Amino acid sequence: GFAIQPELDAGEDCPSEDVVLRSQADIEAFAAQFPNCTNIPVGIFITEDESTRGDIVDLSALSFIESIDGHLAFFKVRDLTSLTGLENITSVTDFVGLNNMLSLEDLDGLSGLQSTGLLQVNKLGSLTALDGLVSLQTIENELVLINNPNLSNCSIDAVCAVLAMGKPARILNNLEGCSSTFEIEQICNPAEDVCPTEDVILRSQADIEAFAAAFPNCTNLPVGLFLTEDNAISGSIVDLTPLSFLESIDGHLAFFKLGALTSLNGLENITSVTDFVGLNRMPQLVDISGIANLESTGLLQLNKLEALTSTSNLNSQLVVDELVIINNTNLSNCASPFVCSHVTSGRPITVRNNGAFCVSAEAIGFLCSGLVGKQENSLEEVEAAPLGVYPNPVRSRLAVKNIKSSIKVVDVKIVDTFGNVVREVDASTIANGQLNLDVSGLRSGVYYLHISNGTLIESVSFMKL
Repeated sequence: GFAIQPELDAGEDCPSEDVVLRSQADIEAFAAQFPNCTNIPVGIFITEDESTRGDIVDLSALSFIESIDGHLAFFKVRDLTSLTGLENITSVTDFVGLNNMLSLEDLDGLSGLQSTGLLQVNKLGSLTALDGLVSLQTIENELVLINNPNLSNCSIDAVCAVLAMGKPARILNNLEGCSSTFEIEQICNPAEDVCPTEDVILRSQADIEAFAAAFPNCTNLPVGLFLTEDNAISGSIVDLTPLSFLESIDGHLAFFKLGALTSLNGLENITSVTDFVGLNRMPQLVDISGIANLESTGLLQLNKLEALTSTSNLNSQLVVDELVIINNTNLSNCASPFVCSHVTSGRPITVRNNGAFCVSAEAIGFLCSGLVGKQENSLEEVEAAPLGVYPNPVRSRLAVKNIKSSIKVVDVKIVDTFGNVVREVDASTIANGQLNLDVSGLRSGVYYLHISNGTLIESVSFMKL
């Protein structure tokens, strides 16, 4: 417990180190030793251990305190129902932390508090409102309101100011009315606008639902929409169907670090996004058909979508100014109608670090074309059976079949996905329309076999294991 400090020099009215008070007796002893220390120069931590559980019930002995240049922290004070006794405290420099106090019913005891660095309210099972903080105007650094199952009134001036200034705020697992940042913002700023006037950030499932409830008639969103989660609420966002009212976005549609979202279902009505659509760091996203009706956007980015295997669900008529497909380890089907159309358009494209058959723009281009650089005057000579390779994938020996007998082959090359020629083959070894190649020396990856008569006639891809 708190120990009386008889060694203090005369006139030394305040403690010199952080104070820990573990019992009602500690509180009384602290008040008795420092009755003139109105401005505490250190932190105060009030908690109970197993031997004093339920002992602290009255803080009135601390009524001499007017400010704390440090922290005022409570943790696991089981039976304390009020903070009466702290009314004279006007400022706490570092933070006010109220944690694991199941019996605390209100914050009226902090009615004189005007400023603090951080306010944390966590696991106060009986608290319903923050309105006891009637004088609080400034929270300098951060706001944390989490795990308070009956807390529904949070829209006091200081909280509204924190959100309006964009300061860090963690708000989750409270009652409706205080369940998300967005919800509190709507209460702080009641508006009759059909649509928001500033870019929207949605950080939780509760945020999404509150946004939809606030702007159900905003079919054409005039600002950007950003969905993300911080580490504390990773996995919260799992359902986008409340956003089904959206038809267009005059800004961006960005997703970042959504740990549990598996599909984009709910976005089917969106046909245009002016700036960009960014899908980033969504490890469980396996289905992007929710944006299948998107017709245009400035930039489309698919990045670190580890569960995504195909782009085939994208609208074949989709037009984008720039396409970025990177770091999608299982994305092997990129040669979808939309991507092929973009590749042939000549508009900017970046492709790298994806699965097989999607390792580069060149690889996608070869897969899209099938017959690359085919001459019109040779079409009559092309026989019905297509050029084929077997086995595919291959480890060592590759059989090439159906080489057109009417084409005077002068050049056979194996090219990697970056367009580099890795092997030139003697065309004279072709016999009866077939060619046998030893590819055991090639590195694992995707390659293309080019059969040419001076101008490339046919190309076929194969994978080397």
